[in-house]
Amino acid sequence: MNENELYKYFTWIFETEIDLKSLSKQQAMKVMKYFQQFILRILRKLKELMPFDDIVLSNIHGFDPLESNRKNWIEIRDRFPNIVENHELPDFCDHLSNWMGDIKNLQEKRKQYIEQRKLPDGTIIEEFNVVNFYNDSQIKAAYPKLVRLAKAILILPHSGAAIARAFSQLKSICYDKRNKLSNETLESLFMIKVNYSDFDEALIVNQLVKNYE
Repeated sequence: MNENELYKYFTWIFETEIDLKSLSKQQAMKVMKYFQQFILRILRKLKELMPFDDIVLSNIHGFDPLESNRKNWIEIRDRFPNIVENHELPDFCDHLSNWMGDIKNLQEKRKQYIEQRKLPDGTIIEEFNVVNFYNDSQIKAAYPKLVRLAKAILILPHSGAAIARAFSQLKSICYDKRNKLSNETLESLFMIKVNYSDFDEALIVNQLVKNYE
């Protein structure tokens, strides 16, 4: 459940299950306080279950050129030696030295990947699209080891909820009367359902034909 869905869900709970208008101001504030405490307990529990440790959480902001420093990169690399292996360390360190030496130009290039987003209340905010930044052809060519590390960490899920939701969709693909699907067919159907769930059938077919061609 994303942020907007969560907001709508809690709004629905208050509108359907809790009639705040029928409560006194003091009672309503008490309900809201208990609800706040409940949310904080959930967030604390989620933090315990998150796959990242404090080192990664405290250093991941260093992928932004505005906040980059050598220590952040080294600590994250040491936390995930399977992404940049030990025999690649000399190249990694060379790329990192070049990165820090060219940081002003990288900060300038960062401006190309600032996007505006409009909030429900009409407020316009600016956000840095860090994924598109690391997909830039010049960045990938100049710092391949850093790009590999950054992209690998950035795409890791912060919780298992999205993964659990995706795999729960398998129940609508493979069930008792449809249990003879090969692994290849099941994988293909699953990928279509996950990646094209918001598309109509015509768009899906057209995209599949285009991919095939």
